[in-house]
Amino acid sequence: MASARKSYPKRSSYSVQDLIEYMGESDELSDISSNDGSSNEGSVKSVTEEEIICSSSADDDNETDLLDTDVMQLEQDNTNDEPNWVKIDGYKANFAKFEGNAGPHPSFIVNSTPLTIFEAFVTDDLVDLIVEQSNLFAVQYRKNNIIKGKSRVQKWIPLGRNDIRLYIAFILYRGILWKPTHAMYFSTNPLFDTPLIRKVLSFDRFCLTEKFLHFVDNSSLPIHFCKKAKIKPIYDYLVNKFKTLYIPNKNISIDESLLLWKGLLSWKQYIPSKRSRFGMKSFALCESATGYI
Repeated sequence: MASARKSYPKRSSYSVQDLIEYMGESDELSDISSNDGSSNEGSVKSVTEEEIICSSSADDDNETDLLDTDVMQLEQDNTNDEPNWVKIDGYKANFAKFEGNAGPHPSFIVNSTPLTIFEAFVTDDLVDLIVEQSNLFAVQYRKNNIIKGKSRVQKWIPLGRNDIRLYIAFILYRGILWKPTHAMYFSTNPLFDTPLIRKVLSFDRFCLTEKFLHFVDNSSLPIHFCKKAKIKPIYDYLVNKFKTLYIPNKNISIDESLLLWKGLLSWKQYIPSKRSRFGMKSFALCESATGYI
């Protein structure tokens, strides 16, 4: 005969222990019924899905009350943007004394003009480096390639300092007076005419300078070289100039900068939060008062 089953009070939820005992007794009753050959359908109450869910949720609520409290407290702390400052009695901060002579180089203070400041960065040494490497690249190109009879390269004449300075001046001028194409700056059309440009620089000379502009000897580069290896001499030179010609104040900031560039470049990045969005990312140390990089 089937043994008497333990009765449980009627309630909306059961604990896990009650559920285990209930299932264990159900298994015993099933074994006895199978041995006796009698059917006990309806005598054993099945555990419904609702009862299992209620019991599981009740246990979870009991076991995670403290955990939920901690999480809620943590989330509440994270939503508070203000730091929680605590005063420590007797503590005195020890700040290092700033002893640098902040400001521009002494040569800039007297009789400085935009041109003299520009020439302090773009010196003759830098221009000579560009002239040397550009002429070398032109020789290598003409040697390793077949030049057609009507090619503009046939008009090549070695560069000098003045050619590089005119090229840089044209690039700066183009940032002030923008036109869709380079050819429009040299156009004789009255609608687009800029006679000053055509007076100091020809279109063929500009195109050849831009084609062979180089900063490093290609033959000296290893097979696998850094992506900025071809501009590294100019980059290092200008960084050193920015360090020596101006000493920033004690209040400085280090932040990332994005130089706009939408052309083909393997290390071009996309940063939607920046105004440019597409370009070359770099990290800059800036003076807070003046914005000097």
